[in-house]
Amino acid sequence: MIPGMSRILLTVIAVTALATRIVAAQDSSDAALERRLLEMAERLEALESDNRALRDKVVDLQAKTGENWLDETRAAEIRSLVQDVLADADGRASLQSSGMTAGWDNGFFLSSPDGRFRLEIDGLLQFRWVMNVREKQAPNDPTDKFRYGFENTRTRLTFRGHVFGPSLTYMIRGNFSRGGGGVGDTNPRLGEPRGGNFQLLDAWFRAELIEGWYLRAGQFKLPFNREKLVSPAYQLMVDRSLVNESLNIGYSQGIELEYRGDWLGWRLAYSDGGADNLGGGVAQIVGTTPANTPWNTPDLAEYAFTSRLEFLISGEWRQFQQMTSPPGDPFGLMVGVAGHYQRDEYGTTIASSDWLIGTADISAMFGGLSVFGSFTYSYSDGNFGIFDIFGAVAQVGFYVTPKLELTARYEYGTIDSKRNVVTPTDLSVMTVGFNWYIDGQDLKLSFDFGFGFEDVSGLWGVESLGWRPDGIDTRPQFVIRTQFQLLF
Repeated sequence: MIPGMSRILLTVIAVTALATRIVAAQDSSDAALERRLLEMAERLEALESDNRALRDKVVDLQAKTGENWLDETRAAEIRSLVQDVLADADGRASLQSSGMTAGWDNGFFLSSPDGRFRLEIDGLLQFRWVMNVREKQAPNDPTDKFRYGFENTRTRLTFRGHVFGPSLTYMIRGNFSRGGGGVGDTNPRLGEPRGGNFQLLDAWFRAELIEGWYLRAGQFKLPFNREKLVSPAYQLMVDRSLVNESLNIGYSQGIELEYRGDWLGWRLAYSDGGADNLGGGVAQIVGTTPANTPWNTPDLAEYAFTSRLEFLISGEWRQFQQMTSPPGDPFGLMVGVAGHYQRDEYGTTIASSDWLIGTADISAMFGGLSVFGSFTYSYSDGNFGIFDIFGAVAQVGFYVTPKLELTARYEYGTIDSKRNVVTPTDLSVMTVGFNWYIDGQDLKLSFDFGFGFEDVSGLWGVESLGWRPDGIDTRPQFVIRTQFQLLF
């Protein structure tokens, strides 16, 4: 073959092969492009489908909420709702006593926002039905053997709190009298008005000097016997014992220094003095009642001192603010001793010139079981003679259910006169009953039955407790008392 022809033929073959490859590559590129276009079309169709579904949901939402569901009106409504929620939260938080200025915290109260001033208001209602059965004192005695009826025994209002901070406290308490408003609730038929007179009980303020030390001034209970110091709302029986009611010193006006530590409590009072309460105050033989009297009242004590020591052996002080021990409370044991001496005013005609009285008591709390015992001795030397008076009380309470408590008390007393001014007389009384704590001490129903083993003489009988004085050589009497209590 001619050499030139060979080169030409090779060139044609090479060009043909190259053209073939180019055409094949072009065919492959077109197929890939076509596949990609198909994929994009499928994705676009899916997006359109999703968009239609979203549009349907928006239309449905607008139909339910209105066209302006996200405009300014709706935004304002949302802001108002948020504010209401926040205000409600603030109100609920303010129910905590530390942050509110008025409300209920185990009693109604008013308080300044910073807590420097606080006023607490509480009340006590004791509504009682009493029946006394006593033999006639003589064959022609017109007095009923059976005497019974209703009475509002105690109707009290109390205002307490602090001013300028918790270290300066105060109390003002008054009671609407059950009888004629006189000493011993004497018979209104003797010329005194009917019951319901408002009487001032407590009126004092107390300052904390340093931690644990306090100074009180005004009218208050003298720090003597434990039964009297415990509020009538927190007694174990329907009322206090005859021994306590006859030998307590009660209220006076003066000043008092107090120390309260972890285990020791001590109070010392210098006052206008006091008086016994024999016969509910009707048969008083020593002292003069100083409550609610001006400074120049005749026959007040020349001087009088009262002191009480309390030893907290176990438990907490708060446990002994009441006579009962509810189930679940820890064990508590407290021992107390107290004494009072007064010298009556010089240069006046009075019933006594010197009076010395002492008492000791023990209280045990077992969480469902409470035990209390006390004895009191009184010595007086005055115009009525020399008197030695002794009284003892023992009582127990036991919970049979969380709300039902069985109670029992025995009391004994004797009065002896060295000059035979009065006939020596003994007291021997047993009382049994129960308490139904409907809502703790705040709502309580109490019942008890008392029986005198011996005559209850005029010196021991206290009609405000349901006991009438017996005559000589008569058969013993008994007393039934039912009381409903509301404390708020």
